[in-house]
Amino acid sequence: MNKQERKVYVKLTDLSGRILCSLCKFAKSSEYCDNMPECKHPLLVVREIGDTPYGICPGDDCWGFRPEYDRETCVDMVGYWIQGKVAELVEL
Repeated sequence: MNKQERKVYVKLTDLSGRILCSLCKFAKSSEYCDNMPECKHPLLVVREIGDTPYGICPGDDCWGFRPEYDRETCVDMVGYWIQGKVAELVEL
């Protein structure tokens, strides 16, 4: 995914106060901090992106980002987050 395509996801997560990792298929729940996704990208260099020891901040981009869901689903999830609700996807 190129930088231009990622801009949509960066903006979406920034609107909700979350980080890009919140929508990434390589992010997993952190064992250290609730609500903070932890990067599990197979390339270590991707995990080292960011200005903080915890990785990227809201509004930051990551070239290793790959969305876990299609764009429309991500838009719906962010809409729930903005409302203060939890969006959970259940596989049928």
